[in-house]
Parts: sequence; structure tokens; C-alpha cells
Amino acid sequence: MRLPKPLVFALIAFTVASCIPRKRLIYLQDKKTEIDVDEEGFIKTNRTLYRMQKGDMMMISIKSMDEEMNKLFEEVDLGGMQQGGGGMGGGQGGGGDFIFFLSGQTINQEGFVKIPILGNLYVEGLTEEEIQKLIDERLKLYFKESSVFSRVRQAGIRFVTVGEVNAQGRQVVLAPYLNIIEAIAFSGGITVVGDRRNVQIFRQSPEGIKVYEVDLTDRSVINNPLFYVQPNDIIQVKPLRQRTFGLGEQGFSTFTGVVTIITSSITTIFLLANLSNNN
Repeated sequence: MRLPKPLVFALIAFTVASCIPRKRLIYLQDKKTEIDVDEEGFIKTNRTLYRMQKGDMMMISIKSMDEEMNKLFEEVDLGGMQQGGGGMGGGQGGGGDFIFFLSGQTINQEGFVKIPILGNLYVEGLTEEEIQKLIDERLKLYFKESSVFSRVRQAGIRFVTVGEVNAQGRQVVLAPYLNIIEAIAFSGGITVVGDRRNVQIFRQSPEGIKVYEVDLTDRSVINNPLFYVQPNDIIQVKPLRQRTFGLGEQGFSTFTGVVTIITSSITTIFLLANLSNNN
């Protein structure tokens, strides 16, 4: 007994629709697109320096060889140089983020940060290096240049991942910079039905929020400044069509269930046909 052709075609179409091509799952493929490399074959990166915004937190350490002078700045030390660099390493920020929240220097809504003795400093729109230079210049007004020095760092890179990732939510990574592949890894990776070709980045700036899209399956993304995550980024991974149709990740289970039903129906038909022939 043969299966009806429409049923066969339907099974084939269902199987094809439930499959996700391998090339949709692999990151950083060589798609023969134009990539900027140097003479030795290294892919060039184009990381944009982050400029501080209102609400950002910083680690500011001011140190001196003079212990008495150090006491003057204990209030602005955020566990960085004073405690041997604790909380400055890479990794997912849990406790470190809590410490920064309690004792970090936050840029207020006017763009200023307040530092004891030095007073209010306008830092909005400045990079870490520019803020450090600003602090050093202000320190020269009160101390000898060789007697005191400062250090400025962001209090971690905060970003949010939503959509088809295995661990949605807010992430804090204590590192000077972070690329989007690392950010996705911190979020447990993209699910099987996540669209790696059209990952959205919602980036905050003083003017507002702008939306970008990157293709994580194309190696040329490494040249893109968007390859590096900035504080307050929202990374959204949209679902593939297979998820919309209820296939993809659950496709095999769905397919197995349909095949089981069809097989049972065919078996029943054969048994009834045999019984009819015997009678």
C-alpha cells in the first residue's frame, strides 16, 4: 500500500521547514566579503573609545607615597589601587557590581562627578584617559606632581541581552573592553533558533537610543566598531522563522510525533484491509 502523494510531499516539506541550515548556526564564517587585514593576515579591529554619560559609574583611585596624604582620598578609593586591584579583573560582575553601586563615583544628571578636595569635575562626554588627565591637572593645583597620581576606570561594562539567548537579563563584566561574541557567551550563547545574521544592538547616547544590526555569522563583523560592546547596550537576538512556526529546536520532536501518528494510522489501515480480505 502506497502513501498518497500529497501526504508524501507534505512530509518532505515539513522535514525541510523544520531543519536549520548549518551555515545559520556558525559564528564568524569566511563569506568572502571584504575584510580589512594587515600584511601579516591579522584582522584589524576598530574599537571606538567610550565616552562617559550621565548615570555611569567609575572607579577613581588617588594615591600617594605619603600615607597622610592617602587618608585624604580614602573616600574616593573604590577598591582599586587601595586594595590591590580587587574587583578590576574580567568576569561576570556580581559582588563587584554591588560594591561599585555602594561606593562608586556616579556621574550626576548635570554631568559632574564630585571628588573630595578637588570638588566637582565635569566629565560627561570624556573618555577614561581624558578624565584621568583632568584629575591630574586639578591635583597639580594642590600637590606636587610627583607626590600624587590617579587612576580612572569604568566600573565594569553593563549590558542587557534579550530574545533567543540562553540567559536573558542584565550582565556586568569587569573588563576594560568586551566584544559581542564574549557578551553572547556570558549570556549562555544564542539558542538553536536564534537569528545570528541580524543581531540588534540598541545603543544609548546623549542624543537618545539608536538601533544597529550586525551579522555574527560573517567574519567581517570584526572590522565593525559595533563588534565591541559599550556600557548600557541592549543586545537582542531575534528568532528564526522556524521558531515562529513552532519548529526548529522542537522540530525533531514535532516531526517524530507526526510520523508516529501517520505510522499508527497506516498500520491501522493495513490491519483493517487484511481483516477485510480474510473475510
